Amino acid sequence: MTHRTKTKSKFALFLLLGCFAGSAQLSAAERMVSLFEEVQAHFDRMVPELMEKYQVPAVAIAIVDANGPIYQAGFGYSDASRSRAVDETTLFEGASLGKPLFAHTVLHHASAASFDVQSPVADYLARPFMAEPEGMKISSSQLLSHSSGLAYSESAGRRYLAFSPGSQWQYSGLGFIVLQQVAEELWRGSLHELVSQTVTGPLGMESTSYLPPKNDALLLAEGHDRQGQRLQPTAWPSANAASSLHTSARDYGRFLSLVLREYISGENSRVAQMMDVQVEVDRARHLWWGLGWAISQEESQPMFLHWGSNPGYKSLAVGSLQQGIAMVVLTNGDNGLDIARSLVPIVFGKDYAFLGFYMLHPDD
Repeated sequence: MTHRTKTKSKFALFLLLGCFAGSAQLSAAERMVSLFEEVQAHFDRMVPELMEKYQVPAVAIAIVDANGPIYQAGFGYSDASRSRAVDETTLFEGASLGKPLFAHTVLHHASAASFDVQSPVADYLARPFMAEPEGMKISSSQLLSHSSGLAYSESAGRRYLAFSPGSQWQYSGLGFIVLQQVAEELWRGSLHELVSQTVTGPLGMESTSYLPPKNDALLLAEGHDRQGQRLQPTAWPSANAASSLHTSARDYGRFLSLVLREYISGENSRVAQMMDVQVEVDRARHLWWGLGWAISQEESQPMFLHWGSNPGYKSLAVGSLQQGIAMVVLTNGDNGLDIARSLVPIVFGKDYAFLGFYMLHPDD
């Protein structure tokens, strides 16, 4: 069962021209009129087939421009009894999609306070966050760009430096946990309060939280493993900026619209900061990292992206700064990124090299 919300954003739809081979022989005016129907037709055919192939019970999608939603749809059911059809309001674990949301919040507070993202985070903490002296040089920008070298040894039960801060890239959820501690201490608020003040509250993202829903738990899609078997929900003891985000396609689409709006308007430097390349990730994949977002610069077409991967949930957010559009795909299956990756060329018109990046092919 599929649900959609249509909007009147013809300008953004026009930016998608040329994405479909079947439209190549049409005039520009005809393509603009028919494009929205083509998106629907492609997704209506492909998504259910991909869901069956990869044993993913539920998928929610939002495509947006700077003004709001262009396309919103839900596919499948969020529960094993198939009693709750998915739509754009269905909640999923967005997992690491919470990292760009938190990064935006940090940069918002930094612009309104005496907080330098290039300064050592140790300057803002009452106690050291690791034993190694070189670790005290780690900056917020290095934590946001996964270039801090901060890692954790399960066998030794301690934090350590995998490399000198700023010298290379290595994905580190721990870095966001440390930065969350800094933000909560410095600005005297919980993670939920800080994000709500700056992003989710003003945008009306009422269902988005870094903890599972309390009053509307029935709206949370049930997670499934790679064989399509239901998984027990994750017990989140506390909010975690690195991995505990819960959100809907509609809500996260609102955040993506904000990112595009701020970038296009040029009135706010936060998004420009986020898109500023900090460290190389994979040159062959045209992939770098900014402050909170992964950045692709293939053929001088800047793209921003992030993925989410928790047990039973996989998600992907991708945006094109040149085309002025962005998409989020939320799923409740461990094979969900296989679906999300397949939809990117349909919307953005190209099979980008970053889609082959190893972290978009998790084997957990």
